[in-house]
Amino acid sequence: MSSPQLNHKTLKACIQHFTWSWHTVVMGTGSVASLVSHFHFGEGSEAVKVLTLLLFFLNLLFFSLITTATVARYRLFPETYAFAGPEFVYVLWAFWWLDCAISVLIAIGMIFVMITRQKHSLGQMSALWLFPVITMVVASSTGGLLALALSALNPAFSSLTTAVSFSLLLMGLSFAFMIFTVYLMRLVVYGPLDTSLILSSFIIMGPLGQGGFSMLVNGQNFAHIKLPAPFSPAALQSICLCAAWLLCVLLRQRVPFSITHWDTIFPNNVFALLTVQLGEEPESRILNYLGAIFSVLVFLLWIFVLVKTIPAVWNTSVFSSPIVSTLDERMPSTIEHLDD
Repeated sequence: MSSPQLNHKTLKACIQHFTWSWHTVVMGTGSVASLVSHFHFGEGSEAVKVLTLLLFFLNLLFFSLITTATVARYRLFPETYAFAGPEFVYVLWAFWWLDCAISVLIAIGMIFVMITRQKHSLGQMSALWLFPVITMVVASSTGGLLALALSALNPAFSSLTTAVSFSLLLMGLSFAFMIFTVYLMRLVVYGPLDTSLILSSFIIMGPLGQGGFSMLVNGQNFAHIKLPAPFSPAALQSICLCAAWLLCVLLRQRVPFSITHWDTIFPNNVFALLTVQLGEEPESRILNYLGAIFSVLVFLLWIFVLVKTIPAVWNTSVFSSPIVSTLDERMPSTIEHLDD
């Protein structure tokens, strides 16, 4: 009888069928080399040493070839192994939550200790103060990368991760910008840092660069998030509570009208524009509603300030400068001379 013809595989096919069992070749050859070197008869002789070295270098060759084939298999055929599958992503996600907790604890905790337990002077301030708050910015960028991996497995978890990442980013950048302000004031008042700390100025680039990367990564994820349309009861309760608190404060002590009331228009306007734009990017009805409500409130605020300004301009009560009032108190004779 004729033997069945064997189908010879190509080199690529051999690599695809390569398994971890081949590493037993390395283990077996290495153990044989160790056995030969400890053979009782002729131990220490030149022949035993030469044979042991031959087996050692042969085993080293086997190890190199098998390792290369294993790496090539994972590189060319990643679908043949189950490592880094969904379970691994969830494990990384769990560690990321731990990282978030540690980051917030370090940032808030260190700032609390600096305020309550330590003594600081503006002249000794440096960019090293940024180190605690950078942790939240880094965690936010890591969350953006994880959210991208989770989007195909669980969109709800991906949305939650993106929301938490944005929160960490805003918290970290808020603290960083505050420290930037203090650092600029220190440079203006006390001049450049000492030569031993001058290179620490590059630390400022950390939260800015990492924050920009986090914005880009999380922004890409945010564009694919579909937020729920209806308002949640908790959100409505929070809005009503904030409105009631604001109304209580306004009724308790009225703020006299002045030209500074116009300072409230532009900041609220840009936040209304931000809310409207956020509602358009992820196509969220809830943000569209919030943007519309915010826009109407800003418009009503503008009408209120305009209506209050017209009679104040007519009776000239709005024309009041604190600087001129101070000068009037210090130099009354000069003002009377100018009136004459």
